[in-house]
Amino acid sequence: MAKALKERLYVAIVGLSILIAISEHNEHLSAGHVAAALTVGVVASVLAAVLAEVIAHIAVHRHLPAGGEALHIVRSASWALLVVVLPLGLLALAGLDVMATATAVDAATWTIVIVGLQVLAHG
Repeated sequence: MAKALKERLYVAIVGLSILIAISEHNEHLSAGHVAAALTVGVVASVLAAVLAEVIAHIAVHRHLPAGGEALHIVRSASWALLVVVLPLGLLALAGLDVMATATAVDAATWTIVIVGLQVLAHG
């Protein structure tokens, strides 16, 4: 439970950092570019978490995780990806011209803040 909480918070912080950095320059970016940057950053963070778990497993058990162990590592880390589902949905709406990209970036930023606070409050 604590590991899942840590990974969700880490992904929320990475996503928030990306969106805050982009918000300073979003008048030059399409919603697709913002969504791609957010997706790449978050997926890279989750892959880093998986790699860290594999290295920790090797350090403790002296072998690569196999079967159920490996599946557990990947499954627990992949739940963190849910943090950015709604923000990516908002960016998709901007890509469909339902809202402006700047509005979608702002809404996505606040969505990640709210999701991060929910993770803290409820795990």
